[in-house]
Amino acid sequence: MENLRILFVQFSSSSLTIPLQVDFPLLVVTDSFEKALEWCEESAFEVVVIEGESGESLLPFLRGVRQRSSLTRFLFLSPHPFPSMLSEIAQAGIEGFFHEIPDPFRVRQALSLIAKTFFRSADHAKEKSRLIQAIAKEDDRVMMLIEVDHLDNYHTVFSLAFIDAILQEVGDFLEHYKPDGSEIFSISEEKYAILMEDENTFRAEDFATILNVLILDRKIYVKKQEVDVSFSVGVAKGRGETLLSKAYAALRKAKESGRKHVVLAEDDEEFRFFQRENLRWMRGVRHALEEDRIVPYYQPIINNATGKIEKYECLARLIDHEVVVPPAIFLQSARQIGLMSNVTFAIINKSLTLFQNNDMELSINIAEEDIRDAKIIRYLLNRCERYGIDPSRIVIEILEDITFGRNNKSLEHMRYLHQEGFKIAIDDFGFENSNFGRLIDMEVDYIKIDGSFVKNMETDDRSYKIVDSIAKFCKSIGAKSIAEYVHSQGVQERVLALGIDYSQGYFFGKATPKPLEGDSLI
Repeated sequence: MENLRILFVQFSSSSLTIPLQVDFPLLVVTDSFEKALEWCEESAFEVVVIEGESGESLLPFLRGVRQRSSLTRFLFLSPHPFPSMLSEIAQAGIEGFFHEIPDPFRVRQALSLIAKTFFRSADHAKEKSRLIQAIAKEDDRVMMLIEVDHLDNYHTVFSLAFIDAILQEVGDFLEHYKPDGSEIFSISEEKYAILMEDENTFRAEDFATILNVLILDRKIYVKKQEVDVSFSVGVAKGRGETLLSKAYAALRKAKESGRKHVVLAEDDEEFRFFQRENLRWMRGVRHALEEDRIVPYYQPIINNATGKIEKYECLARLIDHEVVVPPAIFLQSARQIGLMSNVTFAIINKSLTLFQNNDMELSINIAEEDIRDAKIIRYLLNRCERYGIDPSRIVIEILEDITFGRNNKSLEHMRYLHQEGFKIAIDDFGFENSNFGRLIDMEVDYIKIDGSFVKNMETDDRSYKIVDSIAKFCKSIGAKSIAEYVHSQGVQERVLALGIDYSQGYFFGKATPKPLEGDSLI
């Protein structure tokens, strides 16, 4: 372990015992952020351990370390949780691991786990290098990129030793069940690549399909405790580093869509084209935000009882040299570079500025990554206060999958916004993935019926029956129903026949930079 150097920062409030004998270089600094920063500048430390509570913000110290060295990994040891540590870690842009130690004499054990983690990271780097060498052949190969779901949640619940044991079991499981003739590579803590010399993706698709069934049957036990493990899988075919990029893209699509696996069908040339376009829009979104070219467009929502416009949905658009770019082109790029909340905040601010002098409702789409962050609550309340808008006029639109996902923080924040007076709408509602019990508990105000059913209900009897069932469900839980994609008189007549409360679609008006003429806003 001579290549691992650890800086141990300990404060006087600590009750832990400094380990005097460990198997790697250990520098202990007590009660001095400045001294710790000096050592970070003068020496190359792979890990900084912060133990105890300083009684002051750690943010200046964390940022100082980032400025003075390339170090990005911290481990925090404490008999008690740090009250503001999570937010400070996020602000400093570092990777942090927590290990709560009730027993002072277990510090040495924890530091040994740090060492194990460090050397495992080195092993992952070697495995990734070996993978890149293996795919650097002329022939096409098939790759499955497998990720253990929600491993970040494990770090908040289990000790490092427990997580280490989980990952050992997962690795053994994948090694045992991998397809014949394939090779497995452990390329990060939570990711595994399986490489196959198949001519097509059929076997990989079959394996990806049954993988989560196999893990349920096998079960993972650590210290006699059953651990819930599931996987997301990206499958791709190609050669060289393009194959690895395609597998990463397929995995990302699997996670974003909520599906357990995705096969990327594009050939290498098509994929490289899409990647270039994606990079172009990453730059484009950043520049558009800097130049204030992300703007809301407004689509009317009709009250079917009165036939009048009662509310508007605020939809994001990017203006690119007088071309209006729809969100399907640029929002994914914004998400990938961490600017989704910037786009959301821009739409909120501009929409509320326009609607402050009328009494109409406005619907604003909030992405899951935004609703998870408490900043969205503070920002919405701040904007409402600034523009004198009652929160009851604002409808927060969220996708249906947020209501049944594992992230309880999202649900907690939605409930808080509801209590503050904001209304909640479930967007693109269909029966496929719905958690009806959770919807009832949330007491949602509106349910927007999936437009893929609404637009076909005039000619497709199955779509009509699905829309009818959803409309009846809305009434049963006291939620107002909204039909999206109403594009013709015939569809609207069927919507009215089913007693749906509101309609939205091109039949009434496309999204425009200002509300339609005749509204009180113009």
